[in-house]
Amino acid sequence: MRDRDVIKFEVFRADGERLISNDWADSEARQLAAYRMRWLSRRPGRWARTTDSDGRVRTFGDVPEGQEAPAGHYVARRVNADFSDGEIVKHFTPKTTKSLAEEWRLSNRMGVNGELVIRWVEDKPEPKVHYFESTQDAYDGTQTRDDIADGDVLVGAHPVAITRNHGELHACERAVAESAGPAWLSSRLMIF
Repeated sequence: MRDRDVIKFEVFRADGERLISNDWADSEARQLAAYRMRWLSRRPGRWARTTDSDGRVRTFGDVPEGQEAPAGHYVARRVNADFSDGEIVKHFTPKTTKSLAEEWRLSNRMGVNGELVIRWVEDKPEPKVHYFESTQDAYDGTQTRDDIADGDVLVGAHPVAITRNHGELHACERAVAESAGPAWLSSRLMIF
């Protein structure tokens, strides 16, 4: 059995304590469904999570708020020469099942596309834009507001450029930009 043929199965109590965790072969999916139902039907307040070999997460039972499986969809990716996942060549609709995606992959694997693999990808929300009067208001907002998430853009009354060519915008201090680095930029983009 190869690693990519495994489904990880976990059962939790409502408080988040993991009760069991084991691996099942993809070929045992029907037995796993019956096993999952036995665990959940006799014990209220418990919930289960499966993680398929393609990365798709599913949740079952009395799932606590915030632990639900993330929304997503299947994609077809090229397989690189080193057998890692390459570029995405096709996005499937959220309602497309894995078996339909696999049928598409099998009918399109020869010729230009080369080898393809089907993977599950989570849907990411579009970043929101938040406006503030000052950098202090923006900072306070990131610490206290639940509607501000990583990846959101924070805009204030004094826009600055984070690039060397800043045109008519205020220049970002070099020390701040260099010390913040790419991780800061990918987490929250602040424009003041």
